[in-house]
Amino acid sequence: MIYLTYDPPSGWKYGFPKRYNPQDPDEPIADTLLRDGYPQEEIDRHGPDVPCWMTEHELQEDQQSPD
Repeated sequence: MIYLTYDPPSGWKYGFPKRYNPQDPDEPIADTLLRDGYPQEEIDRHGPDVPCWMTEHELQEDQQSPD
């Protein structure tokens, strides 16, 4: 299984990188970030399309999903 993690600017302060799991495929990244604990002040600083490092991971059969 393939999954993505994402990491916004200064994300380490807020527990990022985290698994990227939008509620719907068209959900704006700012909404996903807010739900995952990224502060509104940071989103306002970077704009609605906050740049994020996206990293693809492959989950092996014997591994648990990092939720």
